[in-house]
Amino acid sequence: KAPSPHCPHCLNMNETMSHLLLDCPSYCCDRHALVVTLGQKATSLPFLLSSPLATQPLI
Repeated sequence: KAPSPHCPHCLNMNETMSHLLLDCPSYCCDRHALVVTLGQKATSLPFLLSSPLATQPLI
C-alpha cells in the first residue's frame, strides 16, 4: 500500500486509476502512445479497463 493517497507527481491530486491513466502529466507520453495504438477510445477509462484490446498496450 502506498504511504499516501496523493500522486507523487502532482500536488494535492489523489492517485486514482483515472488520474494515473488519463490525467497525470508525468504519463503524457505513455498516454500518447496508447492513443496512437488504440485510437481515441484510449481516452476512455471504461474502455481501458474492460477491453481486451487495451490489455497488452497497457502492460
